[in-house]
Amino acid sequence: MIETVDSMRYKYLLKHNILNEFPTLFCGPTGTGKSVYIKNLLMSFHRDKYQTVEIGFSAQTSSNQTLEIIDSKVDRRKKGIFGPK
Repeated sequence: MIETVDSMRYKYLLKHNILNEFPTLFCGPTGTGKSVYIKNLLMSFHRDKYQTVEIGFSAQTSSNQTLEIIDSKVDRRKKGIFGPK
């Protein structure tokens, strides 16, 4: 990936928000690189501290399907406490 002013800006904002636990949503037209910015930054984080789960949504994706995907990636530790497998 070629670094541009915009990609550096998005990387900085996303990293700041992740480290300060602020939820973040990138929106924009198809093909503008939103997924690439996010994936590149997440791959640079320490694997022992962070684990990524990628979920693709479509117009047919239901809330139950989303819940099943998330539940398949985590284990229940205690009531209301979840963690990686």
